[in-house]
Amino acid sequence: MIEHCIAISIALLLDWIVGDPRWMPHPVVGMGKLISLCDKQLNQGKHQKRNGILMIVALILFCFLVTLFLVKSFYAIHPILGVTVESLLIFTTIAQRSLRDAAMEIYIPLSSGDLEQARYKLSMIVGRDTDNLPESEIVRGTVETISENTSDAITAPLFWTLIGGAPFAIVYRLVNTCDAMVGYRNAKYEKFGWASARLDDYLNWIPSRISGWLMMIVNEPSYEISKKKCYFAIFKRF
Repeated sequence: MIEHCIAISIALLLDWIVGDPRWMPHPVVGMGKLISLCDKQLNQGKHQKRNGILMIVALILFCFLVTLFLVKSFYAIHPILGVTVESLLIFTTIAQRSLRDAAMEIYIPLSSGDLEQARYKLSMIVGRDTDNLPESEIVRGTVETISENTSDAITAPLFWTLIGGAPFAIVYRLVNTCDAMVGYRNAKYEKFGWASARLDDYLNWIPSRISGWLMMIVNEPSYEISKKKCYFAIFKRF
């Protein structure tokens, strides 16, 4: 248990210091390739929903067993090696630094009155059209996106890490990636992505509410939006 807590602390420290460097190999890249392969091979025919269920189950088992094997193997060699490997795996599932950097890239041009640059930076993290947004809508879009992703990128990975260590953290990141890639309500993915989307909702149910309560606790009374409205805004998608 002590080693487990140390690994989480190191992972948080690494994320705070280096964030998500582009040069570093990332498990999500591999997950994305596996999901894309399954999408091409299984998302067809009359049994798309069944195939989507089989995909998410198979990928969960694969990622869980591989991660568990790695962690157990290195802990068996030496506790320090185990902590090192587990902390690196957990580190890849959180993105506090990246979220902060993304918000600051919008805040800096916005604070200097450069709305065009702020709109462009916002367009990099949202799916909506940002070309003609006024300052208030830029702020709103940034706050909504960062708030929503706080659960996906920080609270939920840490929540599942505390419960099951690196294997659970990697499984959560896999499910979240599946939802991001195939969890859409459209003709192509409504059936195939159903299982991924539902499972992502279930895994985020508790973490999203923890995130919301924490946001309300740190919310200052001087904010224009009330805590009740803030609570609704955060949870309306859940």
